[in-house]
Amino acid sequence: INKNDMVRFQNAVQELDRDFPVIIVFSLKSTYGLSHTVENLKQVNMSIPEGILSVTSDALVLCIVEKEHRILMASGSFLDTFSCTPLEPTTTLAELPRFEFSALLKVSITRVSPGALRIPGYGVVMLEDLYSGKETMTETIVQGLSNRTLFPRLDVKALYARLSREVQKETTNWDLIELNRRLCEIVADRARIGSEEHRKVAEEYRVMVQKKSPSTLNHGVTALIAQLAAYLKDSTAIAFGSNRAMRAKEITAEFDTVASCGKCEEVEECPIILERGPACILLRVPPQWSTGNSELEQLDDVGITTKDRDTMVRNSTDDMAMEAPFEFGSKLVESILPGVFCQQFAAQCKYHPYTKDPIIGYVPLSHEPPVVMRYMSRVFGGSRELWHMARAYISMISLHVLRHEWAAEHTLLLRRQMDVLLQKYQSTQNLRGDTDVFKPIGECLTYVCENYTTCLRERSPGDVRTILEFLPWALPN
Repeated sequence: INKNDMVRFQNAVQELDRDFPVIIVFSLKSTYGLSHTVENLKQVNMSIPEGILSVTSDALVLCIVEKEHRILMASGSFLDTFSCTPLEPTTTLAELPRFEFSALLKVSITRVSPGALRIPGYGVVMLEDLYSGKETMTETIVQGLSNRTLFPRLDVKALYARLSREVQKETTNWDLIELNRRLCEIVADRARIGSEEHRKVAEEYRVMVQKKSPSTLNHGVTALIAQLAAYLKDSTAIAFGSNRAMRAKEITAEFDTVASCGKCEEVEECPIILERGPACILLRVPPQWSTGNSELEQLDDVGITTKDRDTMVRNSTDDMAMEAPFEFGSKLVESILPGVFCQQFAAQCKYHPYTKDPIIGYVPLSHEPPVVMRYMSRVFGGSRELWHMARAYISMISLHVLRHEWAAEHTLLLRRQMDVLLQKYQSTQNLRGDTDVFKPIGECLTYVCENYTTCLRERSPGDVRTILEFLPWALPN
């Protein structure tokens, strides 16, 4: 069915001014079996259901595979009777629930009024209230809205804007931002650094940080924003996300506290708030992924557009980044901004105090590989536990030190952290997953270079070149 016919169908149904249940059935070719994944369904996309789902609250999408009816998606009243498997690219057709025709007798269709939406697990909401903020955004609502079948019924840009406001509300303290601005203004003038004014404002800042309540923002909002961004790019996709990255767990660990940095290098006195604390580097959007504009509202108040964040997450979680993590790290080198600051400042920083670049996050100079992985994954990986981020960090830091003079001032901090990471981070000896021999990654890097004919020949050329470029600093001996 071509797009114009679907638009005409959609308009005709809307003129009826009523809601009605729909069952859509895909019959897959015999070449598809139960072992195939959703990502393998190249024959099928959502171009046909898209128009139908936009005009009905109650939809059931089935596929026939190996002569069995399997439930691909369900929405509205159908969810009271039929269970669904959350769809990811790696979901196999065997994981989809079987459909029994007799169960249709149990379905009771509950009508919803125009302009309303039934959210799974929550109930009926007025869309205008949802977009405007009149309807309180709860974890249950966020989880329900993640149902793929609801997206065609939504004003995606309006929901995007509402979610962005939720992110900003949970993470923004305007009083702290003002103090941050005053501190950056002070340190921009060398004559005022360390002055009584500087110390007074720094003390106000420290007191306010200690009083700041922890964010209650759940990971579901971030995940839903990523889903909506993917949907805007391709509304015909059945499931969204990188095949391997989608399998990774969402990070549930604590962030933005001194304790969350674990054992960490410390700055004796932060140049901004004159406080001792865990040492951190500040990050910006990698310049090659920055567009500087977007049709959608910004994700936060510092000018990082949703388009830039979506590009970052997509490039950081694709299979190429995971297969060549050191080369991926080389693409992040220019995201590091000059200076090392304490965690208490880094956690609240919106703009870099020297360069004025918008800040997208920070990474503590922690001695603990899981901490480095989690902070890197939060910034670049959509808050999923992605261990290739730890390898990317090793090449990112090493190459940055080799290429940028400012880092010389902090070489001792960076060197100490790198030495500990290379010892603590355990990896397979050949840097691939086909062996049970685990060693400190510093030893593994040495091993693969000594045995390059067997260990490096199958790595991507870019990854090999990156390893050879950063090793002189990472492993000087």
